[in-house]
Amino acid sequence: MSDQDSKSSGEKRKVTVRRRRRTDSTAGARQRAEAPRRRRKEQQPAAPPPPRPPSGGGPRPSAGPGMSLPRGKMNSKMLLILGGIVILLVICGGLNLFGGSQDSGDVAFAPPAQSSESSQPEPTRRPATPTPKPFTPPAATSGEGDTWLVMLYQDADDKVLEKDIYVDLNEAERIGSSDNVHIVAQVDRYRRGFRGDGDWDTTKRFYVTYDPDLNRVSSQQIADMGELNMADGDTLADFVTWAIETFPADKYALILSDHGMGWPGGWSDKDSGGRGDDNIALARNGDQLFLMELDQALGEIRERTGLEKFDLIGLDACLMSHVEVYDALAPHARYAVASQETEPALGWAYAGFLDALVKNPGISGKDLSRLIVQSYITEDQRIVDDQARADLMRGSSRGFGLPSAAQVARQMADSITLSAVDLQVMPQLIASLNNLAAALQETDQRPVAQARNY
Repeated sequence: MSDQDSKSSGEKRKVTVRRRRRTDSTAGARQRAEAPRRRRKEQQPAAPPPPRPPSGGGPRPSAGPGMSLPRGKMNSKMLLILGGIVILLVICGGLNLFGGSQDSGDVAFAPPAQSSESSQPEPTRRPATPTPKPFTPPAATSGEGDTWLVMLYQDADDKVLEKDIYVDLNEAERIGSSDNVHIVAQVDRYRRGFRGDGDWDTTKRFYVTYDPDLNRVSSQQIADMGELNMADGDTLADFVTWAIETFPADKYALILSDHGMGWPGGWSDKDSGGRGDDNIALARNGDQLFLMELDQALGEIRERTGLEKFDLIGLDACLMSHVEVYDALAPHARYAVASQETEPALGWAYAGFLDALVKNPGISGKDLSRLIVQSYITEDQRIVDDQARADLMRGSSRGFGLPSAAQVARQMADSITLSAVDLQVMPQLIASLNNLAAALQETDQRPVAQARNY
């Protein structure tokens, strides 16, 4: 029905509203009328409750403000009782004053022992993380030219390479440090990658000692540094400076492990606790240990420690065997090892070349660089060890059995490169390269373009 129809018929629509409180007018009027009387009653003092009927015997004391005593013959007896009470109080007080305890302090309260039935079981506690044993650095070098310090800068804070780099540290443990060769490592793990060996994800320093287990690092932990940015040159400089000052030696080798990308650098850290201050366009895609930053860090290390040059710098990463890279390393080291191609994820054969070094610590940086190249792939523990090879090949050789070490090494060696470079000849090489570039600028560019191999 429209509004116009309802008006013409004179009817009114009834709307029923449910309320949560009572709205009866009579009750409301009654409440309003009684309200003044309630307030007046509340303002008056409450009347005392009527006395309870006696339960027998004589009259009970009144409930007034004072207690009235029974009158008559009971007064003398009550006085005697009160007098006796006063005398007892005086005597007890005298005992406390003259013969009481000499201890004026508080008495320690021992709570009653709880019964076994009511005692609550102690909450289960997680075992505390064992505190690393205090580390005592080995004796200083004798200065006879046959002591080495090998420093492993292992940026395993990467989902793809975490396990591979961590196994590299375990491979180094299969040899361990000796009286003449000290091996130290700084390794940073990834938060959500390889979950083995405690699945910790901070940055730790180790003094590498012998342990044949490839699945667990048992070397002495020197420090847990928390989360560090391994892509920052300051982190590298701090580690190497500490290592050289703590383990002085006659010869020094520094090996850096992670992804590489050629002349720009490498060694990213996605879970880093901070970023470097690289103000270059490449840094927009994420922090890296850029080549110019590596150059600066190595220079700072030499300035801090007074080191003339590293005997060897190794880059266990892909694509780092570039002239630009070697030119940046030349002021800081005598020899370098790097790969121009991509490397298999298993990296270098650490047990292979470290075993040769420990057995003959009198070798030079040139000799050690050759050992790294010669042992590459063929002596890697994940290939020569049957159990480790089975783990490496899991899922890739279904139905054909476990391939032999020679078969795996031969297959991987088909597409690898690794070079040992004498950095002392880099100035002559750079000069020759500049002369070649200048000569090519003066010739017809069409054959130059055809000669390029992309």
